[in-house]
This record gives sequence, structure tokens and C-alpha cells, in this order.
Amino acid sequence: MSQCACVKMKKKPVINEDEELSDSSKSEMMAATPCLKAKPKPKRRLSFKIADFRRIIPDRILQCFGQDELEMTKLEKTIKASLLIQKWYRSYMARLEVRRRYTWTIFQTLEYAGEQDQVKLYNFFNALLTHIPQTANRDGYNSKGASRSSSFDNLDLEFEDESPEEEYSLDQDDKKALRNFVLEYPYTYEKITELIEIFRKHRHFRLPPKVVADILRRSVTALRRLPNISVVSTALSKQITVCGDLHGKFDDLLVILHKNGLPSAENPYVFNGDFVDRGKRGLEVIVVLLLCLIAFPGGVYLNRGNHEDHIMNQRYGFIREVQSKYRKNHERILKLFESVYRWLPLGTIVNNRVLIVHGGISDTTDLEMIRSLEREKYVSLLRPPLCDSSAPGADAINKVEWKQ
Repeated sequence: MSQCACVKMKKKPVINEDEELSDSSKSEMMAATPCLKAKPKPKRRLSFKIADFRRIIPDRILQCFGQDELEMTKLEKTIKASLLIQKWYRSYMARLEVRRRYTWTIFQTLEYAGEQDQVKLYNFFNALLTHIPQTANRDGYNSKGASRSSSFDNLDLEFEDESPEEEYSLDQDDKKALRNFVLEYPYTYEKITELIEIFRKHRHFRLPPKVVADILRRSVTALRRLPNISVVSTALSKQITVCGDLHGKFDDLLVILHKNGLPSAENPYVFNGDFVDRGKRGLEVIVVLLLCLIAFPGGVYLNRGNHEDHIMNQRYGFIREVQSKYRKNHERILKLFESVYRWLPLGTIVNNRVLIVHGGISDTTDLEMIRSLEREKYVSLLRPPLCDSSAPGADAINKVEWKQ
């Protein structure tokens, strides 16, 4: 039986594309060429983006959710799965955001609940001062002498030796290094860096009380020369770092100094109050800040916050912290801290354009009035200052100035 000529020559039959073949002709040709196999056409890869699904095939997407899994194509199943995953992910992220917002609201409410009570107490005593006749103040903190001069001027600076704490184990090398560490004026960059490292490694390390007292006295001397509102320019530094409430979190201060470097004229800082209270290492925080204030003039600016106040310290923990760390000398050290508080500036102006103060301002804030205040009279912001009076034994309270 003879084969077709096209099969012998192993050539494909030529078919005119314009010519339409009938079904019988197609079957005869396939029977005549049994040895040829049709090559499969290469599959085109379809690439779709999820964002384009609704624009490309919106009707099929809507229909596929109502179809049976067996009737859906592979592409439709992929689209359906992608949309479900996207829906679940958005729902999950929305729940996380709601939890974050509620957590922040609860945390903020708890944090400021005590201070709101303090404001109510302030309003109560303010009403008492308004309606009760003026009497002589017998409180030692607001005594006439303490109001008119720094508390360390007449303070007995004889300190007792504190017994070293042996509650923690140290290597002999560490004990020797701590014993050999001496912090004396003038305070240098190297000594401050070494002290910060000691505070970081040894949480129970305590500076001698005489050294702490010397730092506080020199801080008062430096703060006395500053105006009520400090003026800062970034002409040299091109930038300035503003830090909010530290509240005794020494680890937070370490992170800031590690990332941004120690203060200097080329790297100035503004610490906007609330250095102590709440945290367990407020003493270390304020000592390091005061050392930087003395050692780097023009590199550190400290503002007074509402927690730079001995009455607030009684309630929020700083006084208990000092008492536990300096059991024999805490009274003298706390007196020196009161002097530091009284001489802290009230705010900072940057480039004559930005005012930095603790707690915000009101619509009636008058900078000229703030500049004219005698800030050293305000031993506590929760008690009125004492005004000078020539009458013997009269500790007159300037209520009007204090209420403003």
C-alpha cells in the first residue's frame, strides 16, 4: 500500500489559512498523517496584580464566590484566596490598631490620674488661701531665711561616711576600680564618660555624699547666672536635641547619649524638666545632667518641670530614693536639691522663634512677666512664694503673683 507523497517526504501538508476545511476533510487528513504529532502551543503566563483584579475581571470575581469549588478555574480560586487573605490581614491589622489606641488611652489616664488629683488639691488650698486670713508661715521649707537665700549658704556641710553596700558581688578588679575612681572639679569629658559607664554596669554604685554635695553646690552657682528663660542659637550647631520627661529612667538617658553623643557647644541639648520621680534611678539621672551642665557650658539647657518640687518628690518617690541611697546624709542632700530646683530656668527660646517649656502655655502667657519673676522664691510651685516685708515677724504671702 503506497503512502501519501507528503508523508514520504516528511513534510507537513500545506493548508491555506483562508480556505475553510470541512469536518470530513480534517478527519481524512489526520488519518492520512498518523505519524505526525501536533506540537503543543507554549502557554502564556498571566501576571495579575491584586489591585488590578477588580478592574480586569470584576464580574467573574463576584461570580466565583457563589460557585462551587469544582466549577471554578484555577485563576478564580487564586483570586478568591488572595482576596480572603487580604481581608483577614486588614481585619487583623485593624484589631491591632484598636488595641494600641485603647492601651495608650488607658496608660495615659493612669499616668495622669495622680496629677489630676494634685490639681484638685491645689484648687482646694487655693480657695482656702483666698478666704482664710493671712497668717505667719511656720513651715521650715518656706521660712523667711530659706526664701531669701540659697539653702546651702547656711547649711552644715559635714557629711557622715556611708557604709558601702555589699549586697552585690564584684570581682576584685571591679572593686579596685571603683575604689580608685575619684570625681573632682574640674569635671572632664573622660571622667563623666567613666562615671556613666560605672553607673551602667553597677546599679548599686553610690558616689560619696561629699561629691554629690559638691556637684549640687556648683550647679546652683552655675544656675544663678542664667536668666529665667534661656536663649539658644543653632548658628554653630545647626541642630539641637530636645528631651522630654526622663522620670528617673537612667537607661533612657543612656540610649539618648549613646545615639546622639555627649553634649557640647556643637551638640546642644534641652532637657525639658521632670528628671526625677517614678523611676528608680532619678538620682543618677539628675547628677549626670548637672555634671554636663557644669562641664559643657552652652551644651546643656535645663528647664524646670512640675516634678522639680520637693512636695511632688514626697509623693512620687524621689525623696524615698535619696533616703534609701544615703541613709545618713539624705536630709542635707535633699536641702541642696531644693536649692537646685529653685534656680532652674523656666523655659528656653531657640533662635528667637521656638519656646520650650514644661507643661505648655496658656493664651495669656506673658514672656516679659516670666522674665521678671524672682524664680528663687518659688521653693514649691504648690505653695505661694514669700514676699519681702519690713514688718517684724511678718511672712507675707504674695498670693496674686503665685496664682498667675
